[in-house]
Order: sequence, then structure tokens, then C-alpha cells
Amino acid sequence: MEKDNKEKKVEESAENNNIFYAFAYILFFLPLLALPDSKVGKYHANQGLGLLIFAFIGYTVLGILPIFGWLLMPAFKILLFILIVIGFLNGWDERQRPLPLIGKWFKLIK
Repeated sequence: MEKDNKEKKVEESAENNNIFYAFAYILFFLPLLALPDSKVGKYHANQGLGLLIFAFIGYTVLGILPIFGWLLMPAFKILLFILIVIGFLNGWDERQRPLPLIGKWFKLIK
């Protein structure tokens, strides 16, 4: 009886981790704080940090460029939104699939 309860608790906690993985694409450090020993959590935190760096560089470059940058800014925002949604869904399903375009570049957190 006690083993069944322990197994259920482990399964429930494993099922609830996907929330932290998914929100790593909005707050990259969230799985690092909540699940410091999780390899999947570190993976999604790494992808979220890479997305943040990509967004910072993109906004900086497009903000500096006159007219051309201003015209491309809406497309860049749509691209970021799509990448966030893809990352969120990957985290929710606990898949370790890199983000398109940028996922393979960033391996900062080990």
C-alpha cells in the first residue's frame, strides 16, 4: 500500500514538472530554481536562455537600423512568438527538441 502511494507521488511530481519546462521559454531560470538536478529542466532553461539572447540581439540590431529595421520588426516579433510557442509545447510534452533556427547554437548551461 505504501509503495503504491510513493509511486503515485513520484508520477504526480514527474507530471507536474512539465509546467516548469514549458515556462522556461518565458523565464529561463524557473526550472533551474525549481528542479536544479533535472537534465530536462537544464535543457529547456538552456533553450529559453538562447531564445532570450536571440531576442536581445535581434531587437538591438533592428532597433538601430533605420527604416529597414522598423519594417522588419513586426516579422521578428512574429518569429519570436512562434519560437516561444514551439518551445512551450516542447517543454509541456517534455520533448528535448531544439528550437528551429537557433536551438543548436546555445549550450550555455551545463
